[in-house]
Amino acid sequence: MLAATPTRTLEENPSIDIAVTGEGELTLKELLDREGGGLDEIDGIVYRKGEKIVANRPRKPVDNLDDIPFPRRDLVPFEDYSLGGAGIHRIKELLTALRFREDKVRAVIGRIVKVLRRRDPRRGWRLPSYGRAASVVTSRGCPFNCYFCAVRNVWGNTYRTRSPENVLDELTLLYKEYGVRHFGIVDDNFNISKKRTIAICQGVIDRGLDVTFRADSGVYVANLDEETLSLMKRAGFHELYFGIESGNKWVLHNVINKKIDLEKVREVARLCKKVGIVSGGYFMVGVPGETIDSMEETVRFAIDSGLDRIRLYTCQPFPGSRLYEDCQREGWITGDFDASKALIFDTKAHIKTSEFSPEDVTLVAEKGRAALRQQKRLDM
Repeated sequence: MLAATPTRTLEENPSIDIAVTGEGELTLKELLDREGGGLDEIDGIVYRKGEKIVANRPRKPVDNLDDIPFPRRDLVPFEDYSLGGAGIHRIKELLTALRFREDKVRAVIGRIVKVLRRRDPRRGWRLPSYGRAASVVTSRGCPFNCYFCAVRNVWGNTYRTRSPENVLDELTLLYKEYGVRHFGIVDDNFNISKKRTIAICQGVIDRGLDVTFRADSGVYVANLDEETLSLMKRAGFHELYFGIESGNKWVLHNVINKKIDLEKVREVARLCKKVGIVSGGYFMVGVPGETIDSMEETVRFAIDSGLDRIRLYTCQPFPGSRLYEDCQREGWITGDFDASKALIFDTKAHIKTSEFSPEDVTLVAEKGRAALRQQKRLDM
């Protein structure tokens, strides 16, 4: 919400004086280094100036991500952010302090507990735990422009990567100095470059890092083949999720603007089974431009895709996306939608068009989830 609509955020929250937009490292440093005023000279902020709210020019993205120092992990209390009970308690306290509704808090905690109860696919014992966990960003931005996505408001339009050596140095530091054994890759697209993906995975193996990885934002299907998947498996990627979104080719290409070959999805699902990786797919229904028939086609594809796990989302119109702008202009958003409390895994439909109602979307989604639940493949 803040990244997409910073001016509106300050208007609605009088306790906030300054908002940093886009990439924040250099902006925050300039804020801390300034003496007294001087806010008008700092790129990448929105701030209060008397009774006015002023938006300065955007901060230019960092060209070479290797120039950014590693985060100060010595300041992180890892015991509070591990995958054990203490971490869950802290997360619950944080969500409550942020005024999340009680049902949303339960939903988030329920998902975390579900992850903790999974069997570790490498060693065979149950979680917890992966031990200490850490999140790592190896790239910024996304070369694509999906209809529903607002990430460009944060990272800009250019896809930039850290070098394999730089990434491996951070992983090695966390492994040796802080005992981290599980890494969450939080890139929007980790594997755009096959060469870079192979270099990082081979480096993990060569350095003897006995770790596991997850890339929860999804992995780019088109760049995966048996060679890459085999190496990712050896490096510790035992579970991969792919952002597929729709099982209808026309909707996928012309509405969502995602150039994915659905047959390639089936091929990758088959290869994952071959090399021993658990495969999963993200799908959504209720996107403007869809019909009830195309939504049902998405559900059928998800069921027949060969993927091991499926997340079937209900489309949410997040501020900053082209989807949200169209919904606002066309009056497609229902009155009960609160953008400040929107969550990606909310199962309630908030979009209505001439082709479908929120009730239509809910019915299709619930039928699909029921079918997947019966197959024990629903992962929500």
